[in-house]
Amino acid sequence: MPRPKREMRFNRQPSWLIDIIDKLFAGHAAIAKLSSMHGFCAEKIWRIQQWLCVCLILTSCAGPEIRPAAITATIIPPAFEQQESMDRFFMLVGRLAVKTDQQKFSGSVRWRHTAHEDEIYLFSPLGQVVAEIYRDRTGVRLTTSEPAIYRAATAEQLTAQVLGWELPLAGLRYWVRGRHFPMTVAEKDTDRDHRTVAIRQDGWQIAYLDYYPEQAAQSALPRLLEFTRADMKMKLVVDQWQNEHATRPAK
Repeated sequence: MPRPKREMRFNRQPSWLIDIIDKLFAGHAAIAKLSSMHGFCAEKIWRIQQWLCVCLILTSCAGPEIRPAAITATIIPPAFEQQESMDRFFMLVGRLAVKTDQQKFSGSVRWRHTAHEDEIYLFSPLGQVVAEIYRDRTGVRLTTSEPAIYRAATAEQLTAQVLGWELPLAGLRYWVRGRHFPMTVAEKDTDRDHRTVAIRQDGWQIAYLDYYPEQAAQSALPRLLEFTRADMKMKLVVDQWQNEHATRPAK
């Protein structure tokens, strides 16, 4: 019985590589002409060109980019029963920068969170209160510096209406601690120390760029985070953490 033929497939060469190969071969005639005029060793130069051409072809035939072995990606389905166990008390003080196509915000933030309440103060760079956001089981209240008071069912709806940019509070209260929001599907990347390095959820991409050192009573807490959506980007620097186990001062 004849042995089946092995099919070999190569990736399509990018246009820039084809241009380089064409120029390498087209240049051989010019090298030959220079050789006859000035005594250059055209054959040696041509062989170098051939070798470079082969290297380029082999490089371009490599497969798709492979995620480093140190990073593990996991798709996590919703787990509604985990919401309360994951939603614990914390306080943080930090700096927040927000940029959208129409609005910008830069200032400091103070946030106190429990399973049933959030109290968030946004400050201008000069330390003036820009907004106070308060959430409980009845809804969300936002107070501005005028003062003016606004109410809505969710922080996302209220901040978009009043501030001009959306604070994704439902997920943010988990994301800031390196956890996924348990109510929707999430994709999480973790490193070899089981620290979260990225989360993709509900249209947001969260990148964890720096952590505070791990302590005996508490795992490492994020220090620098970036939140990106198609129409918006936020950066948060946490200068101080406080939770039921430990307090993390600024570096």
